[in-house]
Amino acid sequence: MTAPRIGIVSYCDRVRTLAHVNHELYAREHGYTYIFDIAPTDGWKFFAKVEKILKFLPLFDWVFWIDDDAFIMDRSIALEHFIAKGPDSSLIMCESPRRNGVWTWISSGNFLIRNTPEASSFLRDVLKTDLDAVASWWDPELFGHFTRGDQDAMVYQLHQNKSYQRPGFLTRLPFEAFNTRPEHFRNGPREHFLVHFTGDDKRGMAQAFGRRFELPESLTYWNEFKALRGVYHPHPAAPEPRAADAAETSDAGDRSSQEIGRVEARLKALESRTPQLRSEWQRFAVDDGNLRLEEGVELLEGAGREIRFEGRATLYRRAQVIGPATIGDGAFINRDCLVQGHTTIGTGVALGPGVRVLTDTHELGPADKRAGNRVVRPVTIGNGVWIGAGATVLPGVTVGDGAIVAAGAVVTRDVPRSTVVAGVPAKVKKKIRKRR
Repeated sequence: MTAPRIGIVSYCDRVRTLAHVNHELYAREHGYTYIFDIAPTDGWKFFAKVEKILKFLPLFDWVFWIDDDAFIMDRSIALEHFIAKGPDSSLIMCESPRRNGVWTWISSGNFLIRNTPEASSFLRDVLKTDLDAVASWWDPELFGHFTRGDQDAMVYQLHQNKSYQRPGFLTRLPFEAFNTRPEHFRNGPREHFLVHFTGDDKRGMAQAFGRRFELPESLTYWNEFKALRGVYHPHPAAPEPRAADAAETSDAGDRSSQEIGRVEARLKALESRTPQLRSEWQRFAVDDGNLRLEEGVELLEGAGREIRFEGRATLYRRAQVIGPATIGDGAFINRDCLVQGHTTIGTGVALGPGVRVLTDTHELGPADKRAGNRVVRPVTIGNGVWIGAGATVLPGVTVGDGAIVAAGAVVTRDVPRSTVVAGVPAKVKKKIRKRR
């Protein structure tokens, strides 16, 4: 029996993650063709994938669509494994997991589609679907969350169009097949076939997942990632269109307008201090007299992960701060520092080059995997603290006001105020008297 010709297709309107590297390496391993098509589309962006699939489906027996925020983690599983669950189907899709009570009947983020006239007709009907009609018809008890996009149009066609209601047209699999989320990975990065990041800060979530399992940002293997050439890396986005512009676009839709409004509100809140900021994660070159962010500084924010500056602050090149975090007035964060989320930095704090403030750790696991469940233990650095070059502050530590941490120290427990600590692990060396 001849093996099916399988293509993997993805698209984005801007490169936000290194998922395309991940997809390409998986395709090479199994002899598939990977197409990362960034050509412009004719229609609304939430229907772009439908246009792309119609464009490439005639070249293959099966196409696996994968969003640019999904990464294949267990490369030992071939796509034929999922095709075998519905070999005569035109569509093989997954349900979504329930997250905070939100779910969807199917997910169009990642799915298999077979090259049949029936499947092509289905996609063309999806493109012609009136989403206002879908919204009026939609029953959240039956179909879950309404996203106002291609996914909802697919649900509508599957239930309302008799052409696609034959038994077996759709094979619907549980979310564990190829729609798992980061929280489902409890026993290692290869526990499931695929991890799908959803939300605004896709790159930040992928980076956090990589740090959790000591993987590169592509969520592949370090050696193969380093050997690649010509990799397109994420870059700052162009400024978002004004909400007024979106309102003038006939098919912009409610969801697009709401998203633009949220982005503009966030930008207005930040523009007073960082007028050049134009994305949730990007490189800065800002000096407005109050906040100085040198070239190469990276700030990672997102929903519920705000970085709050309480006054003047200076961050030197290649410093990284992950939200949520609070940075006090007069703080100085030198080059190559890393400040993880859930850190509070007081006023007048100075961090030397290469300081690491860590809040992520793991519970003690069984003998076959000592790094157990991930936990976060907040760190507080008091007012006036000076931490020397290359020092590391471990999760859960409080450094008291006016303390000094010597260069290279590893702080494993709380530091009393107005003391000098040094060594590995850091120990109190002396009490600091008040300056005359």
